[in-house]
Amino acid sequence: MFTFLKSLFSSTSGFDLASVIRQGAFLVDVLTASEFKGGHVKGSINIPLDRILDNIDKFKGENTL
Repeated sequence: MFTFLKSLFSSTSGFDLASVIRQGAFLVDVLTASEFKGGHVKGSINIPLDRILDNIDKFKGENTL
């Protein structure tokens, strides 16, 4: 899992997060609410990881990676 995340966000991965966001990606930040308040990617929504299954309906029809 760590290797996947490292490759996803490394500068050599070819993945352009800013471009994906500009294209309207549905960006979910899974930090706790207090962590989210401390800083997050503009345009992201906060659904703490332990609440994902309770909010799965919010993902329907969204562009996801």
